[in-house]
Parts: sequence; structure tokens; C-alpha cells
Amino acid sequence: MEDAQHTEWRQLLARTRNGPASAEDYNRLIALLNADESGTLQAELDAWLASAEVTSYKHVQPYDRDYWQQAFMDMRAAARRERRSTGRWVRIGWAAAAAILVGISGLLLWPAKQPASENASANVENKQDVPPGTEGAVLTLADGTKLTLDSLNSGWRTLQQGTQVSLEDDRVVYDQAPGAQQTMAYNTMQTPRGRQFQVVLPDGTRAWLNAASSITFPVSFDDRERRIRISGEVYLEVAADARRPFYVQVNELADIAVLGTSFNVHAYPGEAAIRATLLSGRIRVSRTGVQEPVTLLPGQQARVPVAEHTALKVVDVPDVSTVIAWKNGLFNFEGLQLPEVLKQLERWYDIRVEIKGTASGRIFRGKMYRNVNLSDVLEILRKMGVQYNWDGETLTVY
Repeated sequence: MEDAQHTEWRQLLARTRNGPASAEDYNRLIALLNADESGTLQAELDAWLASAEVTSYKHVQPYDRDYWQQAFMDMRAAARRERRSTGRWVRIGWAAAAAILVGISGLLLWPAKQPASENASANVENKQDVPPGTEGAVLTLADGTKLTLDSLNSGWRTLQQGTQVSLEDDRVVYDQAPGAQQTMAYNTMQTPRGRQFQVVLPDGTRAWLNAASSITFPVSFDDRERRIRISGEVYLEVAADARRPFYVQVNELADIAVLGTSFNVHAYPGEAAIRATLLSGRIRVSRTGVQEPVTLLPGQQARVPVAEHTALKVVDVPDVSTVIAWKNGLFNFEGLQLPEVLKQLERWYDIRVEIKGTASGRIFRGKMYRNVNLSDVLEILRKMGVQYNWDGETLTVY
């Protein structure tokens, strides 16, 4: 690489590290990276990612350092795969890595088992588009009152058995005052399809709810233990409290005993197994009513089959960030078949999906933002050769 281009590369990296970097800067970074046949720039990017904190993406919302660091890592991996492509991988031009970082399309990298045919799908032009899901939930109070949180203003407050409940931006916070009543009065937060939300429980535990999920909890925990119930998909960061163990019941099929830890539970009705994935700390997972729990280490996942008399299984998860991609604003389709991908779209866009034909064997790779319209996702499916019809209400895949 010529010295002038190398100097430009380092200046662009410096602006990216220290801010402010622009969309044009990102585009130029990608162009230089793709033109570098020697691998020198990739090596410098590797070193930078390994040694420096990425702290300058605050102009790209939502800001999350780990989120953007992962995006740069994916960008680097995408460039490498393109160079050694054997024809099984394709990169969609309108969604190159620079577009990823500035949020144009959200696509990172997609595979294709076959080229898209000219009549691969019905076009979505002039059909009703669907915006992405957003923050929102329904909170059911102890007296049965239902509150639609996305219709309330930040700063809303109420009292539940002496515990203050407040809406702070896009989360609900329960502040249990010393001496608060410890009668078992329960609240339930439920996210419909097309919504996600956060709640801070009375002990300081934080929970993120994916679409079509719920969590039921007491408005004040007692002095002996903490118990909640969940369904759907929930990520939890449990406040450490050695005196009061934390228990999670999942769909009345699985129980999780927790110390201070962070973990994700995927437990949608109709799926073959409940999946509990540990990110940090320690949890014990068992089938409800069966006294043979397994203890997970970070990076492990327990799978509790819904079918009775089927053994609980523990598997390793090499990259736990893929499990909580939804929490960080991403779809993760890595290794999934088409029906699994469509289930995510059905929940997030609140649409109806029908699968016809034999398209279910297709394997997907890659990630994309969840803040894109349905039409953007359908365009990607079309480029992959997936045949579908979208009538404004039902997505039929052939």
C-alpha cells in the first residue's frame, strides 16, 4: 500500500477512536480495507481492537461500546471471507460494512446456497410495509390494573405495597424502601409482539424482555428468597445477595436457581426446548419436579426438552454474544434454518407467517439490525433466492 493511503488509514482510525468520525470516514475505511491485498491494514485493525477501547460512536444511536466493537470485528471478518470466497458466500453491495456502522441497512454478512432467480419473490413495492418493533410493554399491577407503558410519559410513578414504581425512559424501576410491606403482591410485565422493554426489580436485578415475553414478580422480595416467573425470552442480570437465593420458574417446566450472575432464557411456547445460557456467575437448572439439577459454567447452555421423560442436555456456546444479540439490537441468524428465522421476524414485526413448500432446509449465516423495516429483510430474502409473497398482513414463504 502506498504511504499516502497508509497515512490516510491511520488518520481515519484516529478519528474513529477519538471522534468525530463521519459516514464518509467509515465508507473510506472499508474501501481501504478491501483494497489492501497485503493484509497490513487488517493487522493494524486487529491490534487496535485488541488494545484500544472504542469510545467514539456516540453520534450513532443507540450508543453501546461493546456493540460497536463487535460491529468492527464483524466488518473485519466479512472482508476476510470475501477475499477467500469459494463461491458459497455472497456480500450484498448495498449493505457493505460501512453501511452497517451508519445504520443504512443493518446487514452484516449473508450466505447464499444459490443465486437469486429473477422471479424469486413478489415485490413489496406498493404493499404495506411494516416498521420494526420498538420499546413498549403492558404492566399489570397487583389490583389487576393494566398500564400500557409506551403510552405513559417518562417520570410516571405509583406505589405498590410501599414500593415506588417509576417509568424512567425505556424501563420501569421498582425501588423497595426499607421496611416496605412484604405481602406477596405481584406485578406482571408483558411485551406483545413487536415490543421489548426493561425492568429493574425491587432487589436491583435487571431484566430485558424480548418480544412476546413476560415476567411476574413480587413488588417486594422477602428476607429469605427471591422468586420470579418468566416466559418467552428474558435476559437477567441478577443482583448478588448470598442471604437470599434467586429462583426463576420457566413456563412451569424448568427451574433455575441463581446466585449473582447474568444469563439468558429462551422459552417461547411451541418450541421443542427451553434454553438457559449462562454468561457469568453460576446457575443450577432442573426440570420442574425433578431433583437432579445441572450446574452451568459461563459459556454453557442447558436445554430442557418440553417433551416429558426426555433428559436435560448441556452444550457449550462458543460465542455467548450471539445468544443475546437481540438485547443489543441485532437479529442473529447464525446457523439457523428458515423456520427459526421466520419465527424471529413474526415476533418482532407482529406479522403472520406461513411456510409452504420445501424451503425450510436453507441455512442462514450472519446478523442484521432489528431497527429496519420488514421490506429491508424481505429484500435480503429475495437476494438469497427465497420465494415469498407479502400481502400486507401475511408473509407466505414457498
